[in-house]
Amino acid sequence: MKFRQWFETSTQLQNRINAWKDFKSSKHHPFPSAKTNDEIHDVLAVLAGTKPAAVVKKSVVKDLDWPHIVQLLNQKNLIVREKGGELVIGDPLTVQHIVGLKNSNQIGQVLGH
Repeated sequence: MKFRQWFETSTQLQNRINAWKDFKSSKHHPFPSAKTNDEIHDVLAVLAGTKPAAVVKKSVVKDLDWPHIVQLLNQKNLIVREKGGELVIGDPLTVQHIVGLKNSNQIGQVLGH
């Protein structure tokens, strides 16, 4: 299923976001995609306010209704930065911190890679 089909209406998008409002990080599932194997869920959790940021492959958003997502991010004072083929999406301080770690090549150490 193409992601664009998932987000045909703002109501459908809001329902997908709401599905992540109760997400709680755990040792085995620190972020949604660790549970679902789908990075779009990390973006939805950021929009739901349950994760401060998400790092996703740029290709993940190619089939999204990206202008609508960006509009929601802006309404929530969240930002997007591109770094090395990935998008860092979330609250400005967390995004800045992640990008800084990526710039210093320390992100793998922090994430345990």
